[in-house]
Amino acid sequence: MAFKLTINGIAQKDMRLFNNKETFDIVKTLDKMESIGQMGEPIHADLNVWVYRVGRVRIFFQKKGKNEIMILTIAKGIGPLVKKRCM
Repeated sequence: MAFKLTINGIAQKDMRLFNNKETFDIVKTLDKMESIGQMGEPIHADLNVWVYRVGRVRIFFQKKGKNEIMILTIAKGIGPLVKKRCM
């Protein structure tokens, strides 16, 4: 089953912050998410926000409906700004 992957504007801007290898790994992971869907773990039991780790990079996303995933932000580490973007 193919999944529809949507990348919001913040995540698109975040992509500019990574070096070539990190970008390659992120794109490869997004392709994998598009084909198999659910990856990672929830960051909080009550929130529909999930995180998947790619090396030192974390991809934060929400599951929308049965076969849609929205990428919220992509960041190195986790800080207050990342948490705010996901809420």
